[in-house]
Amino acid sequence: MEIKVNQNDNFLDALQKIKDSPEPAVTLVIPTGHVLLDNVLNLKLLKAETERLGKTLAYAGADPESTALLQALFGESSASTLSRVAPQKKLLFPSLASLSHRFKGKIFVISFALFLMLGVGLVAAYQMLVTYVPKATVTLKFSQDSLTKTVTVNLSNSVANFDAASKLLAAQKISVYATASATAKTTGKKIEGDYARGSVLIYNKTNNPKTFSKNTLLSLITTSSGSWLFTLNDGVTVPQRSVASVSATENGEQTTYKYGQIKVGVTAKALGEKFNLPAESQFNVGDENTNNFIAKSENDFTGGKEVEVAVVTKDDQDGLVTKAQADLTQSLKDKVAAATAVGSILPGGDLYTKETTRSFDHGIGEKADNVSLTITSLGVTYAFKESDEKGLWKELITAALPTNYILSDNERTIESSLITDSVDRDAPQIILKGVSYVVPKYLAADIQQSLAGKSLTSAKSYLEGLSGVEQVKIEVWPPVLGLADRMPTRPANINVIIQKP
Repeated sequence: MEIKVNQNDNFLDALQKIKDSPEPAVTLVIPTGHVLLDNVLNLKLLKAETERLGKTLAYAGADPESTALLQALFGESSASTLSRVAPQKKLLFPSLASLSHRFKGKIFVISFALFLMLGVGLVAAYQMLVTYVPKATVTLKFSQDSLTKTVTVNLSNSVANFDAASKLLAAQKISVYATASATAKTTGKKIEGDYARGSVLIYNKTNNPKTFSKNTLLSLITTSSGSWLFTLNDGVTVPQRSVASVSATENGEQTTYKYGQIKVGVTAKALGEKFNLPAESQFNVGDENTNNFIAKSENDFTGGKEVEVAVVTKDDQDGLVTKAQADLTQSLKDKVAAATAVGSILPGGDLYTKETTRSFDHGIGEKADNVSLTITSLGVTYAFKESDEKGLWKELITAALPTNYILSDNERTIESSLITDSVDRDAPQIILKGVSYVVPKYLAADIQQSLAGKSLTSAKSYLEGLSGVEQVKIEVWPPVLGLADRMPTRPANINVIIQKP
């Protein structure tokens, strides 16, 4: 099967075409001026690589010039594989036999032989110089791309370090307890004191008795604003009025009545000294009209007082919880850090807590100037070695690399966070989120083969055409005899330095 090589194809392109050929026998047709014809080593190496693939390779010229060059390089034995046969190459010098025939003198023959040997030696020396002395250093710097990946990983104590295939990471469960207390002044206010007490006489101005139940409301009769309310301590029945006397007047008889009355204790409805009313204070009884019923105090009322005291509020307790939990979280973190082995890290500082006890010394509404709280909590987290995390991430990200890319030497960024929803869960998990840097993958040996024997202009053009190349630097030695104008013909004399970002 014939495969045509294009002028812009390099060594690797030609090899790839051979690899892609389904036939076991391949004839590579090469045009005049192609870089593969610059050095026979290119052709031999390509043939060796083809045989390593289990195929046979023959060369053919695409035109008379390339055919002739291939004939000269490989000899008559390869003529059957060529598409065209080059004309016989002429000798540069006459043969010794013809010279001997023309010049019979032995001195001339010997001199000419020496001259010929010297010329051959000089040519050989120059060839050795051109082949083995030139050296080149090619420095390539590639640009980098970022690759972000997020993966869920199970924490386990069943693996030594990590298992990328099963997404397992060796981890140590850390459980600690801590207690925190907090005290604060109370902000609630409450009025305390006692109720004013005394007794009154209830007067009945009607002709019928009247019963008033316990807690019947009495209100002070006053011209000032405000209300002074009292209640009956007991239920009572006030008798009706009676006739005290009857007297004659010029208008007829005048009857004088004695009001029915009863004494009963009363208590103020609210706290405070203002309810300590003086004797002879008058009150409405229930909703009765004062023309029918009225009450009057016999003596001064006493015992009424009030004072404002501090009490505990819900906000007071909530504030203590917030403060104590902050101190508690820090205490748990300190204990976790002390229990974490050297070289291990925690997933993003995540810590799961579970409150075990909470105790206030005063409840809501209780009288107190200060309130205190004590909380005890369990803290749980997981620690793993940083080297294990990096190793697991490297294997996971390497498996996800795009074709023909490799990891950069730049430090990768990895973040981890727990996604376990309970401190009691037996199968904890974390999320690993990382950013790694990748660069195109090139083998120094492939680049050496492609550069061998090229002109500096062609070499630079080839290198700048590589994917992802950011910077190219070529240094050729020695800078004499025109040797610095081309790349060395021996690939081994080309040192390729690939700098990763």
